[in-house]
Amino acid sequence: MVSSKAPLAHPQLEKIAQEACSSVFSDVTSYTHDSTNDWNTSIIQTILADIVKQASSTPGSTDTNGTMSHQPAWKFIVNSTIIQNRPGSHKESGLNGTSDVESAGKRGLHSAAGAYWDNERDGMWSYKYDAASAGIDVLVSVCWISTGEA
Repeated sequence: MVSSKAPLAHPQLEKIAQEACSSVFSDVTSYTHDSTNDWNTSIIQTILADIVKQASSTPGSTDTNGTMSHQPAWKFIVNSTIIQNRPGSHKESGLNGTSDVESAGKRGLHSAAGAYWDNERDGMWSYKYDAASAGIDVLVSVCWISTGEA
């Protein structure tokens, strides 16, 4: 759902998500399960920091007296899901000496979200980052909920 009062324009959100994911995966060559928590934490924290910083300086970020607020007029939720899409990173014993992961090929994934909120001030946005060289996809979702001060 597109909010009429989104805290940032969608191209800005895409740039923030792209830069956060690119920074994390710039030196990654393959999926490593033990690193996923660190990757997700870095992506989420980077996106949150950038969104809060930029949303705090937008015209809609005023307090109840109409003066510029140091806090954005929204609360934010960021979700990051990392998907291994290239087989071969983890070898498991399969039939005829092939790995089960290799024979499975690229996996399908469908994600959806819904919410009950004020469609004029609250919203959500999703982005897919493709770290093709590492065989990884990242799904990032950002939700914003108005504090009622915008």
